Amino acid sequence: MRPEDVNPSNFKVEKIIYNKDNFSIAIGEWKEDNSTRFAMRWNEGKTIAGYPSYAGNPMWFQLPKDLTDIIETLKKFKNYIDNDLDTPNALALFLQTVMDPNKMNEAKKMMKIFGLEY
Repeated sequence: MRPEDVNPSNFKVEKIIYNKDNFSIAIGEWKEDNSTRFAMRWNEGKTIAGYPSYAGNPMWFQLPKDLTDIIETLKKFKNYIDNDLDTPNALALFLQTVMDPNKMNEAKKMMKIFGLEY
């Protein structure tokens, strides 16, 4: 199944950001709270709908909003640094997100992915 064809009523795909080896990641709008979320799925599996699916209909697995917020903030932070923009503002934006102790481990993992030191 093509990820572009997976359109459940509770998640509107804005963009497929990864699609390789039958695994896809999308960014879109979660309709329950109108928030931007990352979602993922396997496009082939035991059924033609792939996984996850519900009653034979293909679905997306939503990542928690906290993870989406951290990833988006780190992307903005990396963009500031890469483009030699106002680094203090980038740092302030980043710190606002990661000051929550519950998010620190996820933030460190994401920093490694983006090639940032901590």
